[in-house]
Amino acid sequence: MHAHHHRSESPCFNPGGSAGTSQAAPESIVPPMRSEGTALALSRLGFGTARLGGRLTRKQSLRLLSTAYECGMTHFDTARLYGYGETEGIIGEFIKGRRSRVVIASKVGILPPNHSRLLSMAKMSARWIVRLCPSCRVMLRRRAEGLVKSGMFDVPIMQQSLETSLRELRTDYLDILLLHECRMSDLSRDELSEFLECNQRSGKIRYYGVASTPEVCANAHRLSRYKSSVMQFPSGAITRASQGVIPPGSGVPVITHSSLGLAFNGICDQLAANDAMASAWSRTLDIDARDRRALGAVFLTYAIDENPQGCVLFSSTSDVHIRLNMATARRAIETKTSGDALLSCVTRLNQSVV
Repeated sequence: MHAHHHRSESPCFNPGGSAGTSQAAPESIVPPMRSEGTALALSRLGFGTARLGGRLTRKQSLRLLSTAYECGMTHFDTARLYGYGETEGIIGEFIKGRRSRVVIASKVGILPPNHSRLLSMAKMSARWIVRLCPSCRVMLRRRAEGLVKSGMFDVPIMQQSLETSLRELRTDYLDILLLHECRMSDLSRDELSEFLECNQRSGKIRYYGVASTPEVCANAHRLSRYKSSVMQFPSGAITRASQGVIPPGSGVPVITHSSLGLAFNGICDQLAANDAMASAWSRTLDIDARDRRALGAVFLTYAIDENPQGCVLFSSTSDVHIRLNMATARRAIETKTSGDALLSCVTRLNQSVV
């Protein structure tokens, strides 16, 4: 089992316990789930922080983190890459006095652009451009993606990345360290697993795992060295990847994401443009299918139901959406709503495309 327990501040073993400060633990509207195969108590809904920093100010980002925490989310997913390398520092400021009550997952393998005065000026300019021309966001994102460095799985680079994460997060350990968009050729290297095990023994990470495609995660699970590792991959009503990646009862902690990602946005666009499709979906789901919030709640409910022993990540730049999504998570857990109606809609859509 990939865990390390010698630290005095083992996160979430005692969610209501003191961390030596006056910071109160959140009153969770959704009880945390004890993750399969680990001592981690993951909130059923986790907050993805890829959208913090970057075009958001530090103050805005801290407010969103506070909202998520106050709603009961204690799992925060981040990476060196996020916010051009700024997001971990924002989270580090936020978790001061809360460290023992949150689960922090970060990643190695993709690096942000090197910090420079020119980069800072470019980020400020990008924020103003997006305000004046929202449609320019896609172009700016593509240019920014060209500045990052992926596939950085050499041990010295990973070690430096991990040390930077710990420094930025103002902590001496990570709850989970994930290999960011790794390939099977990376996972076959002995030095990669040795790097993970060495840092686990030293107490710098408690658990480790793979954050990649469903196919890579499924294959990684078949390797003895990653058999019990945390697996994080995109899944939801459209892809239903969870069904074929990790067998039920395997004891592997599963974290899914992107249930409200690009594919969901694409369906919303189709519903807006197609009256017959919107009418059929509305009848089947018993909602106004053109209402993004109502439809999003259905998709999120399915993702939670699909991953009953794990954590579902989502991200938002809206306090209102964070609260609504947490309320959706509560209803999904309390009512155990069937996702059959949504699946029938998605199946018909897929058949029409074929």
